[in-house]
Amino acid sequence: MTLRVGRASRRLAALLEDIIAEQTPILLLGPPGVGKTTLLRAMSDSISQDYVTVIVDPTGEIAGSGDSCHPAVGRSRKEAAYSDQDTDRSAARRLAMGRAVENMGCQVLVVDEIGTEMEALAARTLGERGVQLLATAHGKTIRNLLSNNELRDLLGGFRTVVIGDLNPRYIDQGKKNITERVAAPVFKTPGVDPFLNTPGDPP
Repeated sequence: MTLRVGRASRRLAALLEDIIAEQTPILLLGPPGVGKTTLLRAMSDSISQDYVTVIVDPTGEIAGSGDSCHPAVGRSRKEAAYSDQDTDRSAARRLAMGRAVENMGCQVLVVDEIGTEMEALAARTLGERGVQLLATAHGKTIRNLLSNNELRDLLGGFRTVVIGDLNPRYIDQGKKNITERVAAPVFKTPGVDPFLNTPGDPP
């Protein structure tokens, strides 16, 4: 039997109050066990005082496993990602994300551990519909997301294109095949575009 005990700390959210107040999507990135979910829980508590916040929580790890949310997440609501269809966990989570926006008046959507290509695409789609996303994903740096084929959509998605001889980028770089971003990234790093950095640049 595996038993996981959730932690809650209002002090953690206080450290990020200015960032949370900007109402921009926030992605917590890090390896397992560093406290991403704990911080996400604290942020849910803080932001739910002012905005309709829905937590997609199929395992009850953030908001508890009862019918009502644990007090640690404040006034947040929970979408348990239940589906009577024969779907896998990832598909159920994607359906729940859509329901939260379409049926629950969601202004802030909280999703823990985005881990598949379709979940990342769903997050990008919802972000483009004006919903603030608070999410976590596994990885140490933004560059890890760039090299992760399944999670690239969180940074806008990428494609390879062939450019002409007169294109300024060909004149600059001498390359016919270039990789470009498909759409605007869901989660932005102020002042830094990791896609445009060269391998030697900091993430």
